Amino acid sequence: MPIASSPAVPHAPGPNAWLRELTRLNKPAGWRWGRSLRAALGMAVPLGVGLATQQLALGLLVALGYLMQMNGERDGPYEDLFRRLLITAPLGAAGALLGYASGLPWGWIVLLMMGVSFLASVASSYSAVLSIGTMQALVLGTVALGNPALHGSALHMFLMLLVGAALYALLLGVEALLQRSRPRREMLAALLLSLSRLAEGQVSGAAVETQRRQVTTQLAAVYALMLQTRSQAQGRSSQADRRAAVLRRADGLFAAILACSDSALLSAAARDLNQMAEAVKHAQRLPVPVFDTQAPLLSRAVAALGVALWGPMAMTAPVAVGPVRTGAPGSQAVAMHPQVRLRVWLDRLVPGRDVLLSALALALCVGIAYALRWLDDRSHWYWLPMTVFLVMKPDLGSIFGRTVLRCLGTAGGVLIGAAILAWLPPGPLFIGIMALIALLMPQARQISYAVMTLTMTPLVLVLIDLVSPETKGIDYALLRLVDTLGGGAVVLVFGYLIWPKSHHRQLAGAFQQARQSMADYLLSTLRATDRFGQEGADAAALGTCRRTVYGQLANMRAILQKTLADPPPSGREAAAWFPIVTSAERVCDAITAYSMAATTARTASQTAELERLAACLAGGATDCDGDAHGSQSLPAGDPAASRLVAHIREEVGSIQSYVGGGA
Repeated sequence: MPIASSPAVPHAPGPNAWLRELTRLNKPAGWRWGRSLRAALGMAVPLGVGLATQQLALGLLVALGYLMQMNGERDGPYEDLFRRLLITAPLGAAGALLGYASGLPWGWIVLLMMGVSFLASVASSYSAVLSIGTMQALVLGTVALGNPALHGSALHMFLMLLVGAALYALLLGVEALLQRSRPRREMLAALLLSLSRLAEGQVSGAAVETQRRQVTTQLAAVYALMLQTRSQAQGRSSQADRRAAVLRRADGLFAAILACSDSALLSAAARDLNQMAEAVKHAQRLPVPVFDTQAPLLSRAVAALGVALWGPMAMTAPVAVGPVRTGAPGSQAVAMHPQVRLRVWLDRLVPGRDVLLSALALALCVGIAYALRWLDDRSHWYWLPMTVFLVMKPDLGSIFGRTVLRCLGTAGGVLIGAAILAWLPPGPLFIGIMALIALLMPQARQISYAVMTLTMTPLVLVLIDLVSPETKGIDYALLRLVDTLGGGAVVLVFGYLIWPKSHHRQLAGAFQQARQSMADYLLSTLRATDRFGQEGADAAALGTCRRTVYGQLANMRAILQKTLADPPPSGREAAAWFPIVTSAERVCDAITAYSMAATTARTASQTAELERLAACLAGGATDCDGDAHGSQSLPAGDPAASRLVAHIREEVGSIQSYVGGGA
């Protein structure tokens, strides 16, 4: 079967340019003073209070809790950051409770951490929030296990880490109140406004070329922002998926405006887009539009954009694509037995093969890192497994690239940390230097992972040494460099070289397998719904197809997330594939919803059209222009089948525009 082509990416550098590309410094988008000042204050305030009250250890733990949340912060609306904090803070701090296991025989501790690491790795594939929270839990759990001063006070450490998270929330709230500018919101509003002006230009015939160029410029800017945000994300992000859906709908609306010659429809679209732009700019929500499958193409495109902006993002239901008459605005109620809903939800959580392989690789490396304590039980031995966690966490990116960059950054960071430990006793100057390094940390993240490690290493070195000062000074810092190199060696050998290089497989080939599975899922749904309500082989096959396709798409997300940190063009190509995977997941969600709501009222013409769309999904048909078919009327019959046809037509058009046909 033909293989779909990959999204276009820049020309690849030669093999001899790999290291140069790996260590290339990115140009930051701009200095984010709010984030930098929060990082500095979050370091200075706890240490200052700790010194003033002669409770430096408490100040350290609060600063460490703040640093964990600051390091896990990603771009996004403030409300999303607060919601994420409600999960990551308790989950990360709960890792400190692993310190209570320190009294177990060391063999049991090794097995315990291998099991926890495996489960954390699998959980990380589900969402960015779980990825950040589990990373913090593993790191803090390792610190608690390896720190004799904390063995008897893990609960105390847990509470102080939560105090640090509360300080983070306080400073974030102050910034949200003071910071009135919302660049991402304003960029999206500008895109909507440019689409509105293009529609107005189509009516008047004035400056259409200028308006068209403005729309393409705004689309390119939003797309670049989406790629930047996606490349900095950890695991799956519902906000990134929504942005991808909005971008896809905006691009389809752009084409619909250019293809429309009806002045009344264009004027109505311009008016609706103006309202959307104002709502987005002022963080307001409009009622989710009613998507009428019989409406003209332009009206459906405007409604689809509204649904993408404000519609539900439920796991088991697609964005509404049919007439909505009852229930919550924009929702299409689907009656589903709780047991069936649970089964569908569990099917979506089934990890794919690559996710499990990554989890096994992490567990193996963690087991080896912890087992090395039998050979070297010096103070701060836990820096080696910490290195494994920070490098190996599979959803964080390329293992090889991160190992190289972490070793480079740590080499410089230990020199800074050694200088602080040797020549700066705790005092005002010490706090000032620590705050200055924290001030640079958010900017360093934008430049390179190595530069970020350069700023993080001295902070972690000094903070941990203040709590557990068995080994001090330059010798301590140099030992941490040796531990980092040792952890990197464990990762390269046991987490990279001995495992199949599944993340280097052709992305188009992996997606082609997912396309075929989507087609099989749709055909299996058609067979099962022909005898709707009957249990048997069809129902079992439907569940198998559902688990297969969701597992393959989860695999693709895992592969893409790891490839994001690879040197160009691999990283940029991986980021370009995320909207395609999101589109495929929405097709699967639509099929799932139909399989639960379908009746036997589907007509022969609807069945024929769905079978044709199944061939398009598989990439084996030539007549698969989703936009062209979207302009035609839907085959009459069952409304649920009509909604499914409309949804798949639109998504097939999006997939075709990214990867082309099967030819």
